[in-house]
Amino acid sequence: MKRWPVLLALALGFGLTGWVIASIDFTAMLDSMTQVGIGGFLLLCLGLIGVLILLGAALLASMPGEPVRKLPLFFWCRCAREAASDLLPFSQIGGLFVAARVLIRGGVAPTRVYAAMIVDLTTEMLAQLLFTLFGLWILSMMLLDPATAE
Repeated sequence: MKRWPVLLALALGFGLTGWVIASIDFTAMLDSMTQVGIGGFLLLCLGLIGVLILLGAALLASMPGEPVRKLPLFFWCRCAREAASDLLPFSQIGGLFVAARVLIRGGVAPTRVYAAMIVDLTTEMLAQLLFTLFGLWILSMMLLDPATAE
């Protein structure tokens, strides 16, 4: 019935996108894209799809008893979470809500979804912590090595 708010938001989004593209050097952006090439872009997309399948499988594994045939649902859940995290305000929280909704609408019990989201976030934070500690370790080795001080 009241579509004008959606249409207004859409128009504002297109306007903002046009302004951002106009305010940056569009030719520099195109040059970067041509350097990567279509093959590099497709390779990047293929790698992202592989990562999302792996993350969906990990989320599925955190729900014992769910059939493996639901892997496409869990893959789609991770795709929706990543997309929402990139686009929505309060990105991480918005992405989690979208992912939970996808799984619940896909027939997974809400309590299992929420428990799996907690497991997913915990493992994600642990991986981020390990990644950060590894980076700090490499940085400290570089700072302490006299050969790199020159």
